[in-house]
Amino acid sequence: MFGPIFEKVSKDFPLKALFCKVKTEDEKTPGARMSIRCIPTLIAFKNAKEVKYISGAPDETSLKQLVSQFI
Repeated sequence: MFGPIFEKVSKDFPLKALFCKVKTEDEKTPGARMSIRCIPTLIAFKNAKEVKYISGAPDETSLKQLVSQFI
């Protein structure tokens, strides 16, 4: 399951990266606007611009590398 990995990695980057979850089942507009077709989908933003889009669940190491390259 990806949830525990997401939670753990989010705690590894306090005050450096903002991690958010959107329940696309409940909030359909953001999911449609961001073209989310798969759950989970990770979208990284830097300076309000999308810099990375990943469909599927990366492992812990890959997620840490993703965050590290944009902070």
